[in-house]
Parts: sequence; structure tokens; C-alpha cells
Amino acid sequence: MLKGQLEVLHMDDSFLPRYITTGSPAARRSARRSLQMAMLKPEIAILDETDSGLDIDSIKFVAEAVNACVVRTSAS
Repeated sequence: MLKGQLEVLHMDDSFLPRYITTGSPAARRSARRSLQMAMLKPEIAILDETDSGLDIDSIKFVAEAVNACVVRTSAS
């Protein structure tokens, strides 16, 4: 299940042993939060300042990850 989510979000598993928000650049924290949201499949998610500290490529990644979660949730 986790490997499938990693593939959908185009992420590698090299950072899985680490905590979600500790000791990482903003882009990696956002990626991990996206993975967490994909795994938990919440009915509602409030994302606060998702673009804080991100470059344009990271913002695109986060947007694609959130959209992928929304599409999968809507389809199920």
C-alpha cells in the first residue's frame, strides 16, 4: 500500500525512516505531509501555508500530490 502511494506521488523510499517534519527542508516536509495525507485518506484536510518556503517546482509537486489525493478520494 505504501509503495503504491510512493509511486503515485513520484517519491522514493529513502526518507521513510525519518520523522515527517523534523530536520528537513520545507520541500521534503511538504512531500511527507502529502504522503501522510495520501495514506490516511481523510474526508477533509485543511492545508495551511502549503507554499511556505517552497520553490516553484516544489509547489507544483505539492499541488499534483494534493490533486491526486482528491481524485482518488472522489472516485472511491
